[in-house]
Amino acid sequence: MSVESDIVTLLKASQTLKGLVSNRIYLGQAPEGATLPYVVFYNVSESLGHTHDGLSGLRDRRVDVLCVAATHSTASTMADAVVAALDCKTGTNIARMFATNQAVDYEIDDGCWVGTVTCRIFVN
Repeated sequence: MSVESDIVTLLKASQTLKGLVSNRIYLGQAPEGATLPYVVFYNVSESLGHTHDGLSGLRDRRVDVLCVAATHSTASTMADAVVAALDCKTGTNIARMFATNQAVDYEIDDGCWVGTVTCRIFVN
């Protein structure tokens, strides 16, 4: 398993998300024409831990989870569900994960609402 599969497992365990998006949870990019609402997540950055002797083997990732919906209310509900599903959680490859930011904005070009949840992940 990978960090990405841990995230998918945690998101799919959320009954709220399951009721809204079913299995429409994508890594990197949603397929063109994907049915709303859906969730897409991607790695923003990864920091490598160091000691005085070099790399420690510890990693710290930042991941954005996008909740894409037709209405502000649905995007907001989805973002809240993502926070509940991921904040302070662990996984096979995740030592601990924290939701650090949450916002909902209208994407004029796409004509949809996007709830964004940023997570900081300490990788095993």
